[in-house]
Amino acid sequence: MVSDLGIEETETEEGDGEDEWEGIERSELEERFREAAASVNESVLSKLSRDLQLRLYGLRKVAMEGPCHEPRPMALMVAARAKWVERC
Repeated sequence: MVSDLGIEETETEEGDGEDEWEGIERSELEERFREAAASVNESVLSKLSRDLQLRLYGLRKVAMEGPCHEPRPMALMVAARAKWVERC
């Protein structure tokens, strides 16, 4: 199906993916990021636009969990899909 669209599939090198993120030691910067993310409370977030909230959510998820490998949610799941778009 992918080749029908003119898109060439490439194989990923061994080591790509979530396994790369396992066992990585936390650097001082990562720890400071976690502390800063934890210090942001709901009252601060509620003052931001919905678009900015989603953008920050996506950046936090990538920073804390690594690359996105989740399948895209159905279009009817609006909130889940919006979060997925910002993350992936």
